Amino acid sequence: MVDWHPDSGDTPNYEYALFSRAGFTASVEEVASERDDLRLFTVEDVVGLLTD
Repeated sequence: MVDWHPDSGDTPNYEYALFSRAGFTASVEEVASERDDLRLFTVEDVVGLLTD
């Protein structure tokens, strides 16, 4: 849980990233597909970004 209150009084927009070595369960992938604020990354995703 993130409980952060900026000094400006604006409501912050949170974005979440989950990293996994072994992949994600179908239920986590389903939740991520329904949300705009959640991204899933595998080892292959990270390595691909570093080698491009």
